[in-house]
Amino acid sequence: MRKKIKKAIRNAKLRFVDFDKLNEMSKPKFHNSITDMFTKTGYCFVHIPKNGGTSVESILYDDKRVGHRTSKDWSELDPSGFKEWKKFCIIRDPIDRFLSAFDYLTSGGRNLIDAEVARRYVRSYHNVNDFIESMREEIVLDNLLKYFHFQPQSEYILSEDNLCMVDRLLSFTNYNADLADFLNIDSTQVEHKNKTIGKRTKREEINQRNLDFLSQIYQKDIKIFTYSETKSDDVFGDLIM
Repeated sequence: MRKKIKKAIRNAKLRFVDFDKLNEMSKPKFHNSITDMFTKTGYCFVHIPKNGGTSVESILYDDKRVGHRTSKDWSELDPSGFKEWKKFCIIRDPIDRFLSAFDYLTSGGRNLIDAEVARRYVRSYHNVNDFIESMREEIVLDNLLKYFHFQPQSEYILSEDNLCMVDRLLSFTNYNADLADFLNIDSTQVEHKNKTIGKRTKREEINQRNLDFLSQIYQKDIKIFTYSETKSDDVFGDLIM
């Protein structure tokens, strides 16, 4: 009972926190042990949310979490290590990823910050089209695109000059095969963990007006996803846009 009361108090306090502060609170804390893991394994995994990254952490880092940081973050945290590590990420169809994030937050997310963001921006809408319509308000769109679940994938892997900062883009579409091939392991070792549970919103439920709107928002991501589907060679430094 005491734990429930404390949780309710923390949740109530979050309602009075402005969004930028809330967003900052959601960001992972850095510890040297993470970059040490990268050096030990030789792999720097750029974990883009809702792209099956928990499974990668399980395979490569013995279930230790690397957090959702951008390539730029890692390059600044350990410049010398960044030059040596084999850097990679998983790229997902932007619309599918958006729907996964929507369903995830509709169900409450993982923690109190997710729950508060969902309360403010997601859970009051009965369907995905109403939610997308709400994003046409500039402040709502700006805030949601800052939050890591909806943040464009391009911001995780591209430099300011639109150069790719990772060595390999793995496709979520061919998740098991691509990951197994890249890590040189058997595909039976790849298990997709932390899947969104509950109701799944389908792409077909989005009307054309809102589909066009999302395609405009995630224009860079669409190009990157297409690139990941058609090019399997190393891509570090390639001008993708």
